[in-house]
Amino acid sequence: MKLKRHTERQFVLTTICAALISMPLCNQVNAQSFGVKFLGNTSDNVTGTAGVVAISGWNNIGNGFSSGSILANDGLTAANLTMSGAFPGDGGWHSGATSDGGNGSLMNGYLDLGANIGSHQATSTISGLTGSSYSIYMYIFGDASHPGNSGDWLANYSINGTTYYAAQLGNGTTTYNTTATTVGGSFSGFVQGNTYGANFNTASALPSDFGNYIRIDDVTPVDGAITITGEADAQSWRSPLNGFEIVAVPEPSTWAFCTIGGLALLNSVRRRNK
Repeated sequence: MKLKRHTERQFVLTTICAALISMPLCNQVNAQSFGVKFLGNTSDNVTGTAGVVAISGWNNIGNGFSSGSILANDGLTAANLTMSGAFPGDGGWHSGATSDGGNGSLMNGYLDLGANIGSHQATSTISGLTGSSYSIYMYIFGDASHPGNSGDWLANYSINGTTYYAAQLGNGTTTYNTTATTVGGSFSGFVQGNTYGANFNTASALPSDFGNYIRIDDVTPVDGAITITGEADAQSWRSPLNGFEIVAVPEPSTWAFCTIGGLALLNSVRRRNK
């Protein structure tokens, strides 16, 4: 009986070890995720882990940047980022989120894009991507929430030519929504906003539609590139952009490889403990 219990304990411990061994392998296959942080008019760099999908190795982009290499979260894989349009020279701004080197810093400085800001738009092109599909997280926390009145159109952003419109939380409140509920205020955590297929300046948004980031899934690079534009329709008063995160989606073959590898390890463990 003692021998059997010992064997069972050994099996459990070895199973845990096998799972831990296989996890870095699977994560390594899916390492190509990039974080881009726009400093706006701050020097508030993201120095640690940040983002809805928490990654380190963020690329902090100041107003003097035009084109250059950026690194993925593994610190090894590189792509190229090119900026055009209102950037540089949009002025940039900051939300007042707490500087902490992490999520607070991510949500502080931003590109201050909009119809009353210079040439309205800023376009980021990330080229040299090798994945077939990505999820895009766009951080949109400004110094105020919008829409804030009947003349205030929605913030908007395009990815590879498709535009998404969003009611945007900021470090300042608004009641301009269908229920006149107060939304917005200081950054205390990530809130995903809903997106619309068209712009409007009527109180048609629900309080739950407002967010400080939006997520777009299944984005396919075009010739290895993804293009992101803030203030895509050149109509809204403000479309703040703190930065974005592009997260590689594992290939089905990757999941299968990890699963098969894990099962092989477990079978090996079982054979040893028989």
